[in-house]
Order: sequence, then structure tokens, then C-alpha cells
Amino acid sequence: MRHLITVSTLCFLLLFLCGCKGKPAQPTAAVAAASNVQVTADVGTVKIGQAAPVRLHILLDGKPLDAATVHGVLTMTNMDMGKTDVEFAPRGGGDYEGKIVFDMGGPWKIDLTVKHDGQTSAASVNINVPE
Repeated sequence: MRHLITVSTLCFLLLFLCGCKGKPAQPTAAVAAASNVQVTADVGTVKIGQAAPVRLHILLDGKPLDAATVHGVLTMTNMDMGKTDVEFAPRGGGDYEGKIVFDMGGPWKIDLTVKHDGQTSAASVNINVPE
């Protein structure tokens, strides 16, 4: 019985350690909502130190928001890596795109300011960049 527990424990540890080494192919991004504005972020493949495309899909009251001015401020959430300003260009259909250079893997946040029809909305999007 003791041998079975030892073997089971070793198998569990091996599976756990092997599983921890895998890295996602692309970063993950969260959905942000602020008042009547909803933002979904899609991050392209990230190579640390190189510009990566970040696409936003913005809805206003559930409909795609076009003709907005979208500005972001990028910060790392677990350490001070400074702030980076990001401008997002409209692509139509509520889509906006900007380029961001991630200096390292880990948790990042983009604080967004969305200006439309004389109104200003704020939202934040969290992005986890694989190391």
C-alpha cells in the first residue's frame, strides 16, 4: 500500500511539473466594460521586445462603435515598467488597432479612454503575456 501511494504521488508530481512548462501560443486578454461601453481585446502573437498588434472591438449600447478616438496607457500590473501611450486607429465595424511592444512576459493592463459623440468613456483591459 505504501508503494502505491509513493508511485501515485510521483506520477502526480511529474504530471504537474510537465504541465507547468507549457506556454500558451498567444497572450490572453480580458473583456472590459465601463458604463455603456464594452471592449474586447485580441492580441496577436507576441515576441518580447517587438511590436505586436492589439485589436479592440468596441460596442456602445451593444452596437459597434465607429468614429471614436481611442487612446490607451499600458502598464505592467506586478511591477513598475513605466507607462506607454498607445493610439488605436479605427478599422471599421467597431474595430480599432494599435501596436504595442511588451518588454517582458507577465500581467499587463491597458487603461483606455474612448471619446465619441462628445462623451468620454473609460475601460481597462487586462492582458497576460506568456513568458
